[in-house]
Amino acid sequence: MPMLRSAASGSPEGGEGELSIEGTITCDGCGAVQPESTPVCEECGYELPAAVGGEGDEDWLRHSANRELKQAYKRINAVALLYRFGAVGYGLAALLAVAALARPEVPRTGGVVVVVLTTALGALMLMGAIQILFHPFAWTVAIAAMATVAALVHLVGPNPFGLAFLVAGVLAVLAWSAVLPTFRFHQLIEAHKDRYILHHASARTRRSLHNRTPAQRHRRLLGAMHRAALRAWKISAVGAGILVLASALGTTHVLKQVRPQVLSDAVAEFESAWNSSSLVGVRKAFDERVRTAYSRRLQGRLAGHGWEGHWPPIADGKRREGGDRTWVDYDLAGMPMSVAWHREGQRWTVLDVKLPVPPFEPTLDRFLAAWGASDVRQLSSFFTDDSRQRMYDSIRAAAEKRGWNPFPTIVDTQVD
Repeated sequence: MPMLRSAASGSPEGGEGELSIEGTITCDGCGAVQPESTPVCEECGYELPAAVGGEGDEDWLRHSANRELKQAYKRINAVALLYRFGAVGYGLAALLAVAALARPEVPRTGGVVVVVLTTALGALMLMGAIQILFHPFAWTVAIAAMATVAALVHLVGPNPFGLAFLVAGVLAVLAWSAVLPTFRFHQLIEAHKDRYILHHASARTRRSLHNRTPAQRHRRLLGAMHRAALRAWKISAVGAGILVLASALGTTHVLKQVRPQVLSDAVAEFESAWNSSSLVGVRKAFDERVRTAYSRRLQGRLAGHGWEGHWPPIADGKRREGGDRTWVDYDLAGMPMSVAWHREGQRWTVLDVKLPVPPFEPTLDRFLAAWGASDVRQLSSFFTDDSRQRMYDSIRAAAEKRGWNPFPTIVDTQVD
């Protein structure tokens, strides 16, 4: 807050300040000379206390509060500067963590945890740098706690005492050391709220305070503070949201497009989908070029075995190389099952699933039952999807032509 000088006393800090005409006071905010009795500067709107020594204890208390606020601003600006550097530093750290995920030797889960922590700290730092003047104590405690968590996570990581741990540790120490000054600053601005708000008010708001009663000035200043806090919240939320969104999109792109997929991870995902009897999950593992056809054939073979609702589990597949693909062999309910994997760019995809051929006898029994019931629709279901309707029409036309109603009885079958 700008300090004020008067002709009678010089500077409020006891120096030999600039002298003006007797009976006037000079506003340090804009340099305008005003009568001593003027409560608010007509040029910039700052409150003009009476000259030091002219009003005794009341005026001395005003200047004492001004000095305390001025010193508190310096401390809180230093903390805000720390947060600005922290926001830039953790933003860069999040970028480096996302880039590191492209290397296969970096653990996927651990790398994502580091990205989340650095992004969260960067977002908190950004919001704290903007909102610290409105909620200094709360933001300092939140950032100190988050920095401590980050340091502990690095401490139990693969490189416990590396650079990342040192940075997080130093930041945590600095943030915790700023808790007490920000708490005192919070108490100070609560005790001198109008002066604090006036320090950050626009020139238009300050000029609007002229010729207002103390109650009117107080309400107007509180309104200005509320609007400024709301703007700061919106700006900080948008900035933090952009940082989080950029980090999430970057991480997703690196994990899906840039980071080479390990075959064991792809196999584990396939096995998990299979053991959950999820055709949708298994279908996602197929190459897009054969996804529809192979998943349909797989569904048919599963139905042929009677495994439509619950599939036999698989585990501990054995790998073998086969030309340009890798096969993983399983024991499926005592029968062999093989899955062919092929690397397409950075991803592993399934080219084929060789299931054991279903036993023929149950299918034959269902066919004989459908024939005995003269059920044309059930008989047509034994054909492929693309020829089912055509065969339904053909069987029905042949039966009508021959007068088969019901169909003749099958007396014997022979399987070759």
